[in-house]
Amino acid sequence: MDQPLLERVSQADKVVDTHVGEPEFAAIRRLPVVGIGASAGGLEAIEELFRHMPSDTGMTFVMVQHLDPNHKSILSELIARFTTMLVSEATSGKVIQPNHIYVIPPNRDLDLLNGTLQLIAPVGPRHLRLSIDHFFRSLALDQGPNAVCIVLSGAGSDGSLGLRAIKGEGGVALVQIPETAAYDSMPRSALATGLADAVLAPREIGPWLSAYARHFPPPGSAEAALRELESGPEADKLFTLVRNHTGYDFSLYKEGTIGRRIERRMAVNRVNSLADYIPMLQQNPAEIDRLWKDFLISVTQFFRNQKAMEALDEKALQALVSNRLAGQPIRIWVPGCSTGEEAYSLAMLVQERLERLGLPLNLQVFATDIDQDALQIARMAVYPQSVAADVPAHYLRRHFLRHPQGFQMAKALRGSIVFARHDITRDPPFSRMDLVSCRNLLIYLRPPLQERVLDTLTYALKPQGVLFLGISESIGKFSHLYETLDRRARIFRRTGLSVPGIRSSQWVPRRLLNERGEDIVPSRDPGESELKYLTESALLKEHTPVCVIVDERYQVLYVHGHAGRYLEPAVGRASMYILKMARDGLRNDLAGALREVASSGNLCRIESLRVKSDESERLVNLTVRQFPGEHPKVGAFMVLFEDAGPLPQQTNEQTRDPVDLLHGADRLVWLEKELAVNRESLQNANEELETSNEELQSTVEELQSSNEELMTSQEELSSINEELLTVNVELEDKIRQLEATSDDLENLLQCTELGTIFLDVDLRVRRFTPAATKVINLLEADIGRPVEHIVHKLEYTALIADAEQVLDTLQRKTVEVRGTDGVWYSLRITAYRTGNNAVGGVVLTFVDRTDYMLAEQRFHQLLESVPDAMILSNNIGEIVQVNRHAERLFGYEPGNMIGLPLDSLLPERFRERHQENRLQFYRKPLARPMGRPGLQLFALRADGNEFPADIAIGPIPGYYDQMYVATVRDIGTRRCQEFSLARANKMFYVFANWTQAHYLSSDKMGRSLELLCRNLVSVEGCSRCWICLDDTAPGMGLTLIAHGGFASTESTLPEPDWIDPGYGLTPLVIRRLVDKGVTDKLRQAAFGWGCNSILSIPMMAADRRVGVLVVCSMASDAFSVDEVSLWQTLSSSLAATLAMLPHSSLASKGS
Repeated sequence: MDQPLLERVSQADKVVDTHVGEPEFAAIRRLPVVGIGASAGGLEAIEELFRHMPSDTGMTFVMVQHLDPNHKSILSELIARFTTMLVSEATSGKVIQPNHIYVIPPNRDLDLLNGTLQLIAPVGPRHLRLSIDHFFRSLALDQGPNAVCIVLSGAGSDGSLGLRAIKGEGGVALVQIPETAAYDSMPRSALATGLADAVLAPREIGPWLSAYARHFPPPGSAEAALRELESGPEADKLFTLVRNHTGYDFSLYKEGTIGRRIERRMAVNRVNSLADYIPMLQQNPAEIDRLWKDFLISVTQFFRNQKAMEALDEKALQALVSNRLAGQPIRIWVPGCSTGEEAYSLAMLVQERLERLGLPLNLQVFATDIDQDALQIARMAVYPQSVAADVPAHYLRRHFLRHPQGFQMAKALRGSIVFARHDITRDPPFSRMDLVSCRNLLIYLRPPLQERVLDTLTYALKPQGVLFLGISESIGKFSHLYETLDRRARIFRRTGLSVPGIRSSQWVPRRLLNERGEDIVPSRDPGESELKYLTESALLKEHTPVCVIVDERYQVLYVHGHAGRYLEPAVGRASMYILKMARDGLRNDLAGALREVASSGNLCRIESLRVKSDESERLVNLTVRQFPGEHPKVGAFMVLFEDAGPLPQQTNEQTRDPVDLLHGADRLVWLEKELAVNRESLQNANEELETSNEELQSTVEELQSSNEELMTSQEELSSINEELLTVNVELEDKIRQLEATSDDLENLLQCTELGTIFLDVDLRVRRFTPAATKVINLLEADIGRPVEHIVHKLEYTALIADAEQVLDTLQRKTVEVRGTDGVWYSLRITAYRTGNNAVGGVVLTFVDRTDYMLAEQRFHQLLESVPDAMILSNNIGEIVQVNRHAERLFGYEPGNMIGLPLDSLLPERFRERHQENRLQFYRKPLARPMGRPGLQLFALRADGNEFPADIAIGPIPGYYDQMYVATVRDIGTRRCQEFSLARANKMFYVFANWTQAHYLSSDKMGRSLELLCRNLVSVEGCSRCWICLDDTAPGMGLTLIAHGGFASTESTLPEPDWIDPGYGLTPLVIRRLVDKGVTDKLRQAAFGWGCNSILSIPMMAADRRVGVLVVCSMASDAFSVDEVSLWQTLSSSLAATLAMLPHSSLASKGS
C-alpha cells in the first residue's frame, strides 16, 4: 500500500480497529459505523433488524431512539435479547468497538468525535429535540464515507436532515419500507429526500449490510484506480459514460469527491474494482443515474453557518439595501441551490432588512441547480418538521405555514424566487447581480474548473456587488478584482475594475492535469489579462507605441510591445525598478517626468532624447501620464516610448547637392528660401497630420466605444435571454400545473351533483355545473348574462338581494328554499375570492335537501305524535329540540326551551348528582330508565312547581355530533289514582275486620262503632270521624253514637244537628266553612280541629235512613267525586249492617 493512502487513515481508525487483533489490516481498512434512528413503533423494527443481523460484520452500531427524559431506559436490555453482540449504554469518552451496539441514554444528545462517543445535554424544548438528526450529522462529520444511517419506524421527520448530511459526505442511507412500519412518518420523510440507497424491510437490512461490509473498499481505492486509468487511453471513459447519459461533465471535480462516491457505489453493487465497474455502467444505464445523483452535492440547510450569515447581514446586506435606488430591485443569484434552503434564507434576511427601512419587497432571487428533483422540492417549498431546529423562531412563525408533511414556505416569499436548471460550469451566467452566494461548491472542483466558475461569478456581479463563499473557499487569482469585507466569513465586494468577458469553456482531459489538478500548459493570470485589456484600450488613443505600466513605487507591472530599445535588465540582483532598467539617456529625464506627473497629475512629454541602444544612438520621444480609465488604479503610471529615428549623419562629399556649389550671399538666400519652403511644407504637413490624427483618434474612440457598447449589449442580451429562458421554464411548469388544475376543476364541475353557479361582481354568470340547470334554466350561451335575467325554478324572490348583500358584507349566507317542483334546496351564497384574496364575485351552491327535509318532517311528526314529552340534547347538556307536549308539560312558551341546560328542568337538590350521572352516561350511552329502583324522580316546571315524573334516556345514532333523547311522563295523576286505590283498600280492610270482630256483639254496638270510627281515622285523608243514628221515636232527631280522632282532653265534641245531610241519597260536602249554610258552632269547632273540608253522608238501608256518617279532612280540596263514592259505599254497607240489628240493641247508645 502506498504512503499517501496510509496517511489518510486517522488515528481514531487505528484505535478502533486494533481491538480486532489485526493492526496491519486496521491501517488500511476501516469498516462502517452504522447509526440507527427510531421513534414510535421502533422497538418491533429494532427487534426484527437485530434478529437477522450477523454478529461478526465488524461494523459498529449506535442506536438513537426517542426516549422519555424522565424515566430510566431499558432499551439496552431489550436489544440484548435479540443479538449476541455486546450491547451497552453510551457514555462520554467511550471509544467505539466493532461488533458492538451502543444505545443512547434518556435526556441526552449523542456526538461522535474521532471515534469516541460524547454525551451532551439537549438544548431547546422537548418537542423540538431532534436527537436523530443531531447524531447523524455528527456521524457524517466524523466518519465521512464510512457513515451509514438507517431510518426506522417513527412519527415526525427526525432523521431526514441528518440523512442528507451523511449522503453529502459519501455515506450510505437505508430506510425501512413505510408499509412495514407501525408509524410511517419518519420513513416517508426520509424517502422524500430522494437520497435513500435502499428501501428494505427490517429483516432484510442485516444481510444487506453484511454484504456491503464484505465489499467495502479500502479508503482511496477508487482514487488510486482513477490515477492508474489516467495514465492510459481509457482515462476519461467513466466520465464520458456519465456525460453522454446525463449531459453533465464531472471530470474536473476533485479526485476525493468523486472517488468516495464511486467507492460507495462499488460497495453497494458488490464490485471490487473500477475495471469491473465500468462495464457494469455500460450495461446498466440505471446505475449511471444513481452514480451521477451521488455526484451531486445536496448538503444544505436553512441559515447554514449562522455566524457567516450574521456577518453577511451586518457587513453586506445592510449597505446593499440602504444604497438601493427607489424602484430598483435587489438581484441575488444562488448557484448550486439544491433544495432551496440557502435561497429562502437569503430572501428572509433581505426582506427583514427592507422592512426595517420601510421599503417594499422588491426582490429577485435566481436559484439554480442541475438536479431537477431538488429544484422541484425547492419550488414546492415543503420541508420536514425537523427544519424547526435550523430556522430561528421568529422566521419560523412569520414565513412558514403548517403542512401535513411539516412546514411550507409562505407564498409571498416563494413568489420572489425563481428556480431553474442551470449548469454554472458551461451555461451563460446571469448579470447585474447585487449578491451571488456560491457556498461550498468550489471546494469540490479542481483549479481549472474553479477559475472558470469564479470567472463566471465575477462577470455576473455588478460593481460593488457582493460574493459570498464557503468558509473553506477563496477567490484565488481574482483577488485584485475584490475587496474583502469579512475574511473569516468569506464575504467579498467586487471592485470597479471592468472584466473583458467570460472565458470560453474548454474541456481538459483529466490525464492532462498535473497532480494538483492544474493544466500542464500554464494558463494566463486573470490579473494579467485585466491589465492587458485596459492597457491596449488606452494605447489605441496613442497610436500604440511601446508602453510600460508602473506602480507608485516605479515597479514595472506590465510591458506592451518591444521595449528592449529603451529598457534592459539591471546588473546584479533582479529588479523591476524602471529607473534601474532605463537605458543611458532616459534615466534622468524619465525620473523627472514621473515626479512631475505624480505631483501635478498632468501629462509630461519630452522629445528628441538621445538614447544609446546596441552601440548606436536614436532619438526617442518620451510621454508619461497617469494610468487612464474610469476607475484608475491608484498610483499607476503609463510610460510611452516613441522612436523618432536615428541621429542625423554628415553628408558624403561625393554626393553633395548642387546648392553646395553656391557661395556667399547667393548661397545664404537660397538656403533661407529653402528653409522657408521646408518650414511651410512641414507646417502644412503637421497641420494635416494633426487633423488626420485627431480624426483618426476620434474615429478610433468612436469605434472603440461602439465596440464596447456592442459587447456590453451582447452580454446583456445573452444574460437577459438566459433569464427569459429561465422564467419561461418556470412559466411552462406553472402552465402545466394550471392545466392539470383546470382539468381537475373541469372534471369536478362535470361530475359533481352539487349545483354551483359562479357570478362576477356584476352578478353575471361566469361558470356553472350541470346540476345547476335543474334549479336555474341555464345554457352555455347564458355565460356573461346577468343572473336576474334568467328564469329560475325557486319559490324565492330574494336571490339577487341576498347575493348583493354577500358582496357588501362578505358574510356567507345559507337559506332553505323550495322549488316549484317541490324539491327543497339548501342555498349557500359565499364570496368568490381570487388568489390575492380580492373579491371577484359570489358563488351560489344548491344542495338537494329534499330527502333531508322529508326525513326532518317525519321526525317532527314522530316527535309530536308521541304522547310523552320528548327532549333532544347535545353532548354538553343543552336542549336542541322539544315537542309541543314537552313545552306544555313544563309550562314554557314555544321555542323558549331551546338552548336551556337540562339541569334547569330538575329541582335544585338533584342537579349536582345529575351532572355526574350525565357525564357517566355519555361515556357509555345505553338506552335505559333514568334513576334507580326505589327513587322517585321529580321535574321542575317553569313556574317553580315540582311534579313526579318517569324519565327514560338514550342515544341517537347516526349524528356527527352525538345527540341524546329523553322521554318525560307526568305521573302525578297516576299517583293520585294509586293513592285513592290504596286508601279504598285500607278503608274496606278496616270495615271488614270490624265486621268480623263485632257483628255478633250487637249488645255492645256503641262501643264497636266507637272502635270503627277510630280505625277509619287511620285512613289517609281522614282526620276526624263521627256517627249519628236516627232515633226511632218520632221527632227526636239524630243521636251521636260514636266518634274518632278527638283527643280525650278535647272540650269541643260534635253535636248531631251541626251537619245533617237530610234523608236523601246525596251526601253533603262542605269545603268552604265560611259559606252561609254552615252554623257558627260548626265553623268555630272546625277551625279548632284544623279541618278545612267536611263530608256528611246519610246511611240509607233500603228506603230508611239509619243514621249519618261524618268525615273531616285537613285538606281544602279533599273529597273528590271518587272519594265521595268510596265513602258512600262504606256508609251503605254500615247502614245495612246496622239495619239488621234489633232496634232495642241501639237503646244502649248512651252507654
